[in-house]
Amino acid sequence: MAKLTDAELEKFDGDIADALLGAAAYRDGEDKRRKVTIKRKGKEIFSFMIEPLSEEEFDRCRRENTKNRGRRNEELDGSRFVAQLIYEATIDEDKKRLWKNKTVWEKLNVASGVDVVQKVLTPAERSMLENTLLDMVGYGDDLSEMIKNA
Repeated sequence: MAKLTDAELEKFDGDIADALLGAAAYRDGEDKRRKVTIKRKGKEIFSFMIEPLSEEEFDRCRRENTKNRGRRNEELDGSRFVAQLIYEATIDEDKKRLWKNKTVWEKLNVASGVDVVQKVLTPAERSMLENTLLDMVGYGDDLSEMIKNA
């Protein structure tokens, strides 16, 4: 195998650095946002924008919705976990307009934006949004395409 020259090594390192930085920035930017439209009986009810969540945000949501953490009978409140993921993924201006709307809180008799998500969206809508959020961070990608064996 031929040895690379110093110039070739520098170019190679630069290419690798660019590739790694590009992979790290995958979730950043407005182009990663998706518009969600809630329709019922063929009629558009409302829409909002979501953006990908980081691994840390997913972990925090899971932690905050786990009962008896660290104990034998630890249990995830799956419904609330998904509602919180949707809440956290909603862009700030839409979050304020929809989930933090104090009039809605009063009418629905809830204490948080996550509660609004749970009351307003059907279980099927929450499930589809969960799948969308997972897809946005790469879980929906074909792993055989993402990772090739050498």
